[in-house]
Amino acid sequence: MSETQESIAIIGMAGRFPKAPDIASYWRNLRDGVDSITQFSAEELVQAGVPSSVVKNPSYVRARGLIADEDGFDATLFGMGAHEAERTDPQHRIWLECALSALEDAGCNPQTYKGLIGVFAGVGSPDYLLRWPSAGGDPLTSYQLIIGNDKDFVATRTAYKLGLHGPCMAVQTACSSSLVAVALACQQLLSFQCDMALAGGASLSVPTRVGYWYRDGMILSPDGKCRAFDARAQGTVPADGVGAVVLKRLSEAIEDGDDIYAVIRGVALNNDGEAKVGFTAPSVSGQVDVITQALAYAGLTPRDITLIEAHGTGTALGDPIEFAALDQVFRAGGAPRAHCALGSAKTYVGHMNCAAGIAGLIKAVLSIKHRALPAMLHFEKPNPEIALSDSPFYVNTQLKSWTATGPLAAGVSSFGIGGTNAHVIVAEAPARSAVSPPAQPVVLPISAASGPAVRRICSDLASFLEQTSAPLPQVAHTLQVGRVERRYRHAIIASDPAEATRKLRDQISMQAKPERPPKVGLLFPGQGAQLAGMATTLLRDVPFFADELGQADRILRSEVGLPLLQTLTERRPLDQTAILQPVMFAVEYAVAKLLMHVGLSPAGLLGHSLGEYVAACLAEVFSLPSALLLVAERGRLMGDTPPGAMLSVPLGEAETQELLLPGLDLAVINSSSQCVVSGELHAIEALTERLVERGIEGRRLRTSNAFHSRLMEPILHRFLRAVRRVQLRPGKLPFLSCLTGDYLDPGQATDPDYWVKQLRSPVRFDQALSKLMAQASFLIEAGPGETLLALSRRHSDRPADLVALPTLGRASETSSETERTLAVLGAAFCAGLPVDWSKLQPGPPPQRLHLPTYPFERKKFWGVRGLTALYPRDASGTYSRMTRQQPLRGTISGTLSGRRTHLTMHGQAILDPKNALPAAVEPAVARVQGPPGWLYALVWRPAPLPVAPTPLSSRRWLLFADASPLCHELASRLGEGTVVVQTGGTFGKLGPRHYQLRPDSLPDLTQLWQELGSERPEGIVHAFALSAPSSPENAEVGLAAGYFSVVALVQSLSTAGLLTLPMTVITVGAVAARGKPSHPLSAMLCGLGKVLPVEYPELPFRQIDLALHELATPDVLALLTSELALPSSLPLVAFRAGERLHPVYEALGEIEPQPLPLLQMGGVYLITGGLGGIGLTLAEHLAVNYNARLILAGRSGPPPESDWPHILAQSKSDEQRLRLEKYLRIRSSASGLLVQQADIGDPQQARELIELALARYGTLDGVIHTAGVAAGGLLHGRSPESSAQILRAKVQGTLALERALRNVPIDFFLLCSSLTAILGGLGQADYAAANCFLDAYAESRHGEEGRFVISVNWDGWRELGAAARHATERKEAHRTARFAHPLVQAWESTPRGGAYCTRLSADSWLFQAPPGSGGDPTVRSLPAAAFLELSCALALTRGLSLPLVIRELQILQPCTLAAFEEVTLYTFVQEDRGELSLLFESQARTGTWRQHALAQLSTASDADQAGARPPPASPPAAELHVQFPVEPELNPSGYILHPRAVQQAISELIGAAPDGSTVASFAAVFVQSRLGCGGRVQGRIEVEPEALHAQLRFLGTEGELLLHIGEIQLLRPSPQSASRPDSDSMASHGKERG
Repeated sequence: MSETQESIAIIGMAGRFPKAPDIASYWRNLRDGVDSITQFSAEELVQAGVPSSVVKNPSYVRARGLIADEDGFDATLFGMGAHEAERTDPQHRIWLECALSALEDAGCNPQTYKGLIGVFAGVGSPDYLLRWPSAGGDPLTSYQLIIGNDKDFVATRTAYKLGLHGPCMAVQTACSSSLVAVALACQQLLSFQCDMALAGGASLSVPTRVGYWYRDGMILSPDGKCRAFDARAQGTVPADGVGAVVLKRLSEAIEDGDDIYAVIRGVALNNDGEAKVGFTAPSVSGQVDVITQALAYAGLTPRDITLIEAHGTGTALGDPIEFAALDQVFRAGGAPRAHCALGSAKTYVGHMNCAAGIAGLIKAVLSIKHRALPAMLHFEKPNPEIALSDSPFYVNTQLKSWTATGPLAAGVSSFGIGGTNAHVIVAEAPARSAVSPPAQPVVLPISAASGPAVRRICSDLASFLEQTSAPLPQVAHTLQVGRVERRYRHAIIASDPAEATRKLRDQISMQAKPERPPKVGLLFPGQGAQLAGMATTLLRDVPFFADELGQADRILRSEVGLPLLQTLTERRPLDQTAILQPVMFAVEYAVAKLLMHVGLSPAGLLGHSLGEYVAACLAEVFSLPSALLLVAERGRLMGDTPPGAMLSVPLGEAETQELLLPGLDLAVINSSSQCVVSGELHAIEALTERLVERGIEGRRLRTSNAFHSRLMEPILHRFLRAVRRVQLRPGKLPFLSCLTGDYLDPGQATDPDYWVKQLRSPVRFDQALSKLMAQASFLIEAGPGETLLALSRRHSDRPADLVALPTLGRASETSSETERTLAVLGAAFCAGLPVDWSKLQPGPPPQRLHLPTYPFERKKFWGVRGLTALYPRDASGTYSRMTRQQPLRGTISGTLSGRRTHLTMHGQAILDPKNALPAAVEPAVARVQGPPGWLYALVWRPAPLPVAPTPLSSRRWLLFADASPLCHELASRLGEGTVVVQTGGTFGKLGPRHYQLRPDSLPDLTQLWQELGSERPEGIVHAFALSAPSSPENAEVGLAAGYFSVVALVQSLSTAGLLTLPMTVITVGAVAARGKPSHPLSAMLCGLGKVLPVEYPELPFRQIDLALHELATPDVLALLTSELALPSSLPLVAFRAGERLHPVYEALGEIEPQPLPLLQMGGVYLITGGLGGIGLTLAEHLAVNYNARLILAGRSGPPPESDWPHILAQSKSDEQRLRLEKYLRIRSSASGLLVQQADIGDPQQARELIELALARYGTLDGVIHTAGVAAGGLLHGRSPESSAQILRAKVQGTLALERALRNVPIDFFLLCSSLTAILGGLGQADYAAANCFLDAYAESRHGEEGRFVISVNWDGWRELGAAARHATERKEAHRTARFAHPLVQAWESTPRGGAYCTRLSADSWLFQAPPGSGGDPTVRSLPAAAFLELSCALALTRGLSLPLVIRELQILQPCTLAAFEEVTLYTFVQEDRGELSLLFESQARTGTWRQHALAQLSTASDADQAGARPPPASPPAAELHVQFPVEPELNPSGYILHPRAVQQAISELIGAAPDGSTVASFAAVFVQSRLGCGGRVQGRIEVEPEALHAQLRFLGTEGELLLHIGEIQLLRPSPQSASRPDSDSMASHGKERG
């Protein structure tokens, strides 16, 4: 590059090449002249599936360049499941691993890098996709395959998986792709579009381990050898491989301390155009131009270039053209004879297609790094078409040193078929002065996605340190800032490479990062823990600590004449209280500031006596100068008190008080078994003697005064004056008082009398420590000694996961204070706490090093056929691929260890019930047999908030607000035009734009829309749930304000035709983002949010969840208003501690089974829903395997014994028989059995059930709550009453059990949830909401009072249960579907679920010209009556019998076709106790789904038929005579109601209605049973102000049918539409609704 143009540094490289798994192996092969092409034996090829006739053909070449593990991939590391990994092109997979390795080689952590990282990559043709088995017409599978294999997505997938935000480009220029990618990356860096760039390419052909066909004159060699520029050259060899480089602007690479391999001085790109003999041929002129441009851009001449890494394919055509171009440029540039070496990586590794250019670039860079020129393999004499001897070039035939008069520089060429040429000039990096960092202890943090990977990293690092002389501080710096922090962690503290190597090879004790990092508590010791010369090594090694102590030294020197640093460094004795206290304070303060500086933010501070001043100063109650002066005065005054003594006594507070003698006071309560007595010397001696007499040993403390005793009282008034001179402020950090044993409130902190009392009164450390450990489990003693840590380790309230670590430690320890403090940081890293390593050493960062990169744990994922067979399963049982036919048995997402509170069972097949309960509550997590990558965990990841294009107040808003201050402030920010709605007992208008209504009332909401009229909003915010109660006693109120309120709002939007209004629901504590859910009832809205996009795809719905304790913080309001200002957003976000989080399912690594015995032999277990399918299955398992005593509760009991013989004589597949057989096995195996009928949703009945169980068995060991109703229906037709039936068992039942079990100790409470809570589903709103409640309830209650609460998201059950029953019904329906009705033609699986299909063309008898078309024959519409007919057809197909009741039919939008078009109408069905809910949809060519109609119908009951309204007597009946035709092509015995007949009859009815009215919906009862084809209609009508009532009698050739239309709802015309022609079709209603 020119003098004014900056160079590009290559700071990282990675690659996999034939016979070289990494770049170090690649260089060894280059150095040693290793031909890396694999030559196959005939047997190997035949075994791979190549026909023997092909293998024997002389034109078939048995060679190829192969990479190892081409079918392997570390899917877990990249968050991929087995299915996704299997469906991803192996080129993309090897590129992903290579990209990560290159970034690690560069010492770059993409998660913390502050700049933009771009990706520029190319891959070869998608052979893998082309050989994939057919997707079987499944659009979802086809879509996944395209996403996983298309070249377009290689760069963007890399950005997604690695978290990169710079420009991403998929580069496709054939053979030159990867070098073109490098050139583009350089250009983007120089134009500041990114700050770092990944560039390169990958190529892997499928099948892999096969040979190739030789054809004379083509590019491939006849013998598997590439002889570039040689007289015997006949072509190259196909090869697989991948390579990547990491690039950065040179000046920034130097500033950042990057280890630079080489610099790119110039790049150029062009195309040959037409100047060549053919499209695939190269061009001399094109190559001359691109090389010349690159040299000019670099500011170099050919004389500066001493190596050309040529394209070098070894072809008769390509080599002479490439040489001619080089010769022309170098001769013109004055290069002397034999000046520049020619090389070609293809002679070693073959032609790697898209990755060929990057292989050449990496070869050139390695040659520069090692200052050596590898030989050109297979070269004997030059091609006769090349005048090599008289040229500026020579071919190097053996390894030689590379020297030059100036910096080493090389040109790298890559030319693609089609003419895209790339040339890159690469040169030595500028020399850098070696900086020797000081020898001092460092931390080597190591992390990986699994335990074995951690061990492998340690081993690789140890080998690296043994083989190099790398400075340890640079190794540590690279690990600290250049590696992504993963789950499994280990940290090593070492002072030199030898110590580090030894510890890396020692037994590794790694730690898995917990789901939530622990909270930090800082402890500050008081007087008595001091050490002479303490903190001197930390003062020497850590500049920040030295700066903090230096600041304290300046204050103490100038104000009280105390030379702090001199006192420490000269190891002066600390035996005077006046000196000791300020010195202790300063040291502890500096240690704490260091810990906080590197990122360890404390959740609580606790100081012992003097240490409380350190805590207060850190909390900013005192400024540092004020604190130092006050502590110095405190020490001076306390030192002036009369001599006294202090005695540690191994007794509790009460026992110590009883032993006190006159002149003594209780000074300290350190624990329940250790106190300190303080007072006069003679009294302490007397107490000591008394203790000895009783066999109790006391210990005198190293103090000269009797602190916290009556001897302090003479100085209290003087100390009060000193405190009053100091400005006291409320604390900004939580810290505890040892005066009260509780957190210090602002009033105490700012009260001078408090600090006086603190000096005199007892130190209640035990009580304060208990409070701290309730919040923090990671305790650090920030000062000398470990006294406070010892107390925490022995404390009765210590948490199970307590970590207690010293900083300065004791004088007797062999490790230095620096090492001990660094050990704290290493432990914090292992615990998942954030540590900013860069702040340990300010100033220019140490240089990064190229360290060993991540050891991938690859497993085989191969989903395509080779030639004749699939890759087989390996010896470990891992599947090499999964076929659609393999029976996936299901898996568990989650573990029972730690705080995980619910499991997810999923899989393609229905679960085997006998494996279900052991997986949930038996001693270990079930092992999953089958493909890897089945385990996923829900995690909450930060999601940056985009900038809103328009301000929040620019839209009209409707806010459903509670009485909270947050809603009040939100209303003001939404703008003056905001309509505010609050809850009330009735609907009413309270003022301008201010209403009240019942939160769950659909009529009130309907009235609200009428009141708003034309002032309808542009966005809705629902916040009633913010203040909804969460206690079991107030569940009904919480449901009304939350779930039922939102459901009613959605239903009202549907009715009012306002479904396109953006709707935001605000909840509190609904999800487990950074903590437990606080309001499980609000979690039900998460379930609703899974279903709404399926049933109402046009409704923009989102949920924002807030934390209860953050509602009053300004950050929440700012985030909330920013989120609302976005026109579209994530469907679910949570705001926690100022962060915007969204849920992501991430693949888990290997999960170690952890013992958790919850089931006992002979245990007593209550199973609700105990006589249901699931309940019986689990009860049988407990009875047979545990001889358990069982209480089975349900809504009904077992059948009478008199019926048992009849039931047992039924079919073996009969469900009633299966249930009875299970029940009898339970009776015979259980130690005790109690069957009780109970409504578990009734709190009184639940309480009585528990009391009955305790009365019968005396104890209760566990409760399994399986009760539930799996029914559903489309949300539009749901009523609060029907929804309550589904919610009752799961929601009210769970809460009722909680109340009944409050004082009953049980081992576990198991809740049976469903995958519906995760996946949603059509018609499953209530069921998904109820199960989301169960999941959130388990997370919120788990661990309370030591109780184990778990929720299991079951999939379907194979034998029994609602899912199995529905599956059987669906199977039977599918079996008979083709015969039931000619309009029901097929059953298909769609991305939206299974559906019945009706394929129709525009000329079908069901279609007609739409209203207002003037009879245009080119447009056809499906009338509403057609949906009536289709509904009846589906009812008959599903087995309903006549007569039928159509309770509702709503037209959502027309189904209109042009002439000769076809459409497939998909009908989605939900069945609930004989009532069908139907949703009719079609799919547009764009892939979007269009909803046309909703229907609900069932078999007519006697009450339905009896309730049919008789024809009115007045006004007079109108006789209708409408003829309808015979349709001979239809099944004459079928149930055929011709749409045109209904259409014309309804048109007549509408004609009697007020002008301009159109039909909105109707409900009908089919009273008679069957109607044949052809006939006429008679009818009577009654007109009312808002509706028509009618009876139509259809008289057919084979029978008659009486259709009673109970009510036809009319839509009144608006004034603007009054002049339009009246509609004669219900299809026009869809247009009215929009």
